[in-house]
Amino acid sequence: MARYFPGLNGLRVYAAFSVIGFHAGPGLLKPFLLDGRDAVTLFFVLSGFLITYILLNEQGSTGTINLRRFYWRRTLRIFPVYYVGYLFGTVLVPLAFGHSTFPPIALFGLATFTTNLFPFELGFGAMWHYWSLGVEEQFYLFWSPLLKRFNVIPVIIGVFVVKLALFFLVTDPHGQVVLDNTRFECMAIGGLAAWMVYTRHSALQLIYSRVFQWTAVAIIGLFAVVDQSIAGWVFSVPAAILIVNVATNPKALLVRVLEWRPLRTLGDWTYSAYIYHYPLQFALKSVVPSAYMLPVLAISAFAFAGLSYRWFEKPLLGLKDYSPKPPILPRVDAP
Repeated sequence: MARYFPGLNGLRVYAAFSVIGFHAGPGLLKPFLLDGRDAVTLFFVLSGFLITYILLNEQGSTGTINLRRFYWRRTLRIFPVYYVGYLFGTVLVPLAFGHSTFPPIALFGLATFTTNLFPFELGFGAMWHYWSLGVEEQFYLFWSPLLKRFNVIPVIIGVFVVKLALFFLVTDPHGQVVLDNTRFECMAIGGLAAWMVYTRHSALQLIYSRVFQWTAVAIIGLFAVVDQSIAGWVFSVPAAILIVNVATNPKALLVRVLEWRPLRTLGDWTYSAYIYHYPLQFALKSVVPSAYMLPVLAISAFAFAGLSYRWFEKPLLGLKDYSPKPPILPRVDAP
């Protein structure tokens, strides 16, 4: 039986608006939004939490993880909109709005989910935000087979050990940037939170306490107000505490606000809004004054995303349970 986690769509909307606000520049809401780097970290922790819970739930119910089915469902959710955005940003925007064309190496990186491995100077322009999508896809590629074979805690520890070792071994500046952007440890912290929820770990009682909740909210709010990013793994801890509470604690702070119906709807559109917003900004910047860019860009991105979700993504998502073998139940839907 599928499990619905309340509040997470609302958190997705907040993260998406923060990224849009970061790229759009100054605006009335800017002081209340996260720095773009922290907003992406919030997305990473959310992904790690949901994907890990799905995999643990399947493994606990069936004794294994169906990798073919997992990759099929992820492909349907990610690839179609990803490549529509790819064509929009690399073909339509340059042709219609005079944006410079992309060098072949940039097109290759964008097409293969490896943008995060290339220097910004290669000319990703309106598509540079695709770096985070590459990081997520790379995480999905190795996370599910590892969880199929090993217990989740050693895998999480392994992520941190490898990241720490690479931190000392990689010395060239570009390698350091790649290492910094490839934040598997943020998704691993989300995975740890999912493991605690799945196993009903005794630490949840502490995490559910008002002290932990208010501390997490205060830290996240502080970094929104000061508009200053922090190390991804550090920000991931209060983010994971907030996620666990809004998703599983009946007495969680903010859950009523985050469960507001319009936010639940917009939450389904955040992936597409993230895809489309940066090319849209390049298309709009010649006609929209900078003072109005944030509201215009946010409305435009979510309008495109709503149409995309209704007429393109949702029909494809209906194929998520297609399999040459009988579907595995129970399941938990990911965004």
